[in-house]
Amino acid sequence: MPLDETLLPHLWAEISRRGGARFIGLHTIGSHWEYDTRYPPSFERFGSGKGLSYLSALNEKSDPRVLDSYDNSVAYTDWFLGQLIEQARQLNVPTTVTYIAITARTCTHWTATPGTVLRPTPSTNSTSRRLSG
Repeated sequence: MPLDETLLPHLWAEISRRGGARFIGLHTIGSHWEYDTRYPPSFERFGSGKGLSYLSALNEKSDPRVLDSYDNSVAYTDWFLGQLIEQARQLNVPTTVTYIAITARTCTHWTATPGTVLRPTPSTNSTSRRLSG
């Protein structure tokens, strides 16, 4: 399956067209399973998801590669959305960029309350994850 960034040239072409007001919708893959195929190698920041299978994600004993590859896919989605926002800032007309995530990974060993940074629960050996970039 192609990466979300393959949509960007099509978006740029549509934005450059002259004409009246319009709605442009993009349907991205985002962070759906198979996470390790949702980002290019340059976004492998938290570890590799290579060799994962569907059973890896369903196993009660969490394979750290599942969370690593999921986090990598979120970092890639963040970059992709940044590309959209930066392009929208270049326009000389009122513009809105709206992102609706329709799914999320349940990371049972992470706890957080709204508006806070995810922190590991005391029962895990996980460390906090922070994107830098």
